[in-house]
Amino acid sequence: MSREKPFDWIRGYQVGGKSIMWARQTQRWSDFDFEGPARDGFAVDWPIRYKDLAPWYSYVEKFVGISGNRDGLPNLPDGEFLPALDLTCVENYFKETVAKKYKDRHVIYGRCATSRNQRHCTCSRAGGSVRRGHCASAAVRSGATTIPIPPPSPGPNARVI
Repeated sequence: MSREKPFDWIRGYQVGGKSIMWARQTQRWSDFDFEGPARDGFAVDWPIRYKDLAPWYSYVEKFVGISGNRDGLPNLPDGEFLPALDLTCVENYFKETVAKKYKDRHVIYGRCATSRNQRHCTCSRAGGSVRRGHCASAAVRSGATTIPIPPPSPGPNARVI
């Protein structure tokens, strides 16, 4: 590694593991991301491209329940999304202001892991609690989504044969 092209690796040591640091944001990588090393002239080129992972992105988005919009941005491919929540009035104002001032920049709803059951949440939208994953099934975590629930115990009097 040279000083002209430094690379800093930051490792988190928080209680609960790295899964609490992802903020449930789940953007697909685009060809722009996969072609970075070749384009920028350093590091090892990826042996795969976006088209190789696209079906797997779709599988995970449907399995986990990713909310978002089809924004049509080449550097942020669209996917298999649940409907996104509406932006707040402040977020809409910011989006409109950016659109007026910068034709090449886009404010979008973040592609967020919400789980398939979030739409059934009865929390108040006004307080924003749904967006923060307040409902028991809204926050995506391995214990609730990817690890199968074991069958009920046969009881204390059961015999193993």
